[in-house]
Amino acid sequence: MQRNDGQPKKTRSDKIEFTQKDIRQAINLYAYGLSYQEIANIYDISISTFEARVREIPELAQGLLKEKSIKDAKVVHSAYEQAVSGKCPTMTIFWLKCRRGWKDTTDSNENVKEIKVVFDRSKKAELPGKDDDKKNE
Repeated sequence: MQRNDGQPKKTRSDKIEFTQKDIRQAINLYAYGLSYQEIANIYDISISTFEARVREIPELAQGLLKEKSIKDAKVVHSAYEQAVSGKCPTMTIFWLKCRRGWKDTTDSNENVKEIKVVFDRSKKAELPGKDDDKKNE
């Protein structure tokens, strides 16, 4: 069987062996943000074959898990720094929603009437005070 590029197609009986160099390279590629699918493409294997190798090779599985934890920790740290800095209100809200259970709610009161405010520039602005008390007497 041949692929479109003329190379023989790998069959299930073809055992893809990962050398120590391949394991280190796959872990480094994952550390740089490549997905399992992208790494599988580099090795010219299917995603299921790569996932099988991850299950079969403890060093590979542990290395990928460690890199995932490191990447996640960096993102969490960055998100936290943005949330508490006061410079990014969106991140503060996001952090509170995720960590403190905040929810977006809207008050849908159908009995609310429209209030129209008109400013009359000919009148002097008056602040509430003693005069209001005299008017009410």
